Amino acid sequence: MKFTLFLLSYFFLFYCSSQDITLKMAYESDSNKVLVAAHRGDWKNFPENSLPAVLSCIKNGIDIVEIDVQKTKDGYFVLMHDESVDRTTNGKGLVSNYYLSEIIKLKLKNSKKELTEYTIPRLEDILDKTDGKIIVNIDKSSGRFPELIQLVQSLGKGSHVIMKGTAKPTYFKSLYDKDSSEAYFMPIISSKIEDLNLYLMTSETKLVELLLSNDSSFCSTEEGLKVFNNYNCKIWYNALFSSISGGHNENKNAIDSWNWFINHKAYVIQTDYPFHLMQFLINENLHKKIKGFEEISLENLPNK
Repeated sequence: MKFTLFLLSYFFLFYCSSQDITLKMAYESDSNKVLVAAHRGDWKNFPENSLPAVLSCIKNGIDIVEIDVQKTKDGYFVLMHDESVDRTTNGKGLVSNYYLSEIIKLKLKNSKKELTEYTIPRLEDILDKTDGKIIVNIDKSSGRFPELIQLVQSLGKGSHVIMKGTAKPTYFKSLYDKDSSEAYFMPIISSKIEDLNLYLMTSETKLVELLLSNDSSFCSTEEGLKVFNNYNCKIWYNALFSSISGGHNENKNAIDSWNWFINHKAYVIQTDYPFHLMQFLINENLHKKIKGFEEISLENLPNK
């Protein structure tokens, strides 16, 4: 009961926030709205995990931005997917070998591997810029919950943060019981989970990220979806890669992929095409058009 009230108040905060012009995330069990999660921000137009990639999502009314964090030698969390800076910057070596003062001098590369003037942001800076405007999903947070909880609590930004990871259901339950940062902790579960009913009952979670190795597992069957419904638990799907999307890869056929997730009770779809997905959902009456969103054609989406 404590957890349910927490989650309801969590989403109600977004729904009523005077700052909020993009999020209408009141938690309603009968709602058919689907939320958009932008993978590494707007990385097609800006460097991945950069401040402008995040701000672009806010401007266009995206519900959730997924970012990745790594830790510097002197203990600062910065936005970076890889453990090294080689792929995405003009630097070399592990993030953990850099001091903050050194790593923020590096320049980020865009998706074409061209060097830009953008630099690596601290997590604190991202949370400050996004506060009340978009949900921030911090990936690479598994195993770092205690440190991240302390950080978001010190900043007072927990109420728009989702951390996620893999762990026993009792661990997630303990996080909700002990944490006062107001952050949401989302379990990542595999479609190979042995006992979905027991996991949801024990964890008391209301949102899980479901990784599908195939689309015929118990979790995606009618019976499995009823288990989620019985525990009032919503599903976050990934449309990014075949190995985690049950073969419904948006890079092969975006609209077919999204339709499959919607037909299998998607509440959140994580995507590399956030603005296209938003347009698709608006067309299907599954998302409200937000002021500032620029309409986009769906004709150039992958359709193999």
